[in-house]
Amino acid sequence: MIIKKEALILILAFSLYGCSGLEQSEQEKIKKTQALSEPILRYRDEKFHAICFPEQKIRERYSWENTTAHKFPKITKEAFRCKGSGSPKPKISRENLAMFDCQGADKHSLPIYEDKEFIYPALLEILNELQDQLKRKVVVTAGHRCYKHQTFLLGTTTGAVTKYVLGAQVDFLIDGIEASSGKIIDCLQEYYKRVFPDQKEYQLEKSVIGVWHNKEISMRVYAKHEGRNEDNTHDLPYLSIELKHDRVLDKKIQVNYQQALSGYYRF
Repeated sequence: MIIKKEALILILAFSLYGCSGLEQSEQEKIKKTQALSEPILRYRDEKFHAICFPEQKIRERYSWENTTAHKFPKITKEAFRCKGSGSPKPKISRENLAMFDCQGADKHSLPIYEDKEFIYPALLEILNELQDQLKRKVVVTAGHRCYKHQTFLLGTTTGAVTKYVLGAQVDFLIDGIEASSGKIIDCLQEYYKRVFPDQKEYQLEKSVIGVWHNKEISMRVYAKHEGRNEDNTHDLPYLSIELKHDRVLDKKIQVNYQQALSGYYRF
């Protein structure tokens, strides 16, 4: 009985295999009868697409790799970050109040404009122009000052609302060039002639000793021992540029107490 069962299983398996084989052969026959083929005729050396060999692509520079023609780092808004004085000790104000300084860029942002950190582009353009044309490194010694840092430097809230809080004013020095050098003025004159041709209101004029101005900026030259505070503890001559006019919006730049107090993010 056992042998008969095994024989039946084998017969059944062969019959199933035969059926599947028949089905496959039938399908192949149907494909061959219904399939259409059109031979492709072309010459032996004929090519429809040129074979292109891959070429190395030069990658784009990271922001920190962007340099001027003279290999100095390009000046960006990062150079303007408020650094504070680093002092944890309070300063007694003129009003006899204890004033604490901010803790620098770790605790607050740059000025905010349209939900983004912002420094006036005209300032960045002017500083990079000086660096490119004079072939000397420009060093930002004071850019954005948050309201807390500004009041700490002054020792009072009186007069603390300045354009430093907007990112519209900057202190800087130029390596190897005296701040009073005529080269700086000449460079800026050429810059404004190129950017605003035939517009006399952009020609720099000297108002008092060490102060130059036009429609857009007011620039002051500080001697070695003038204008010293925690942002300018060095004993080098330096310059300060204040933006007066917004060239994009074509209007005067003004700052108020509300902007100074709430115009940046706290962390």
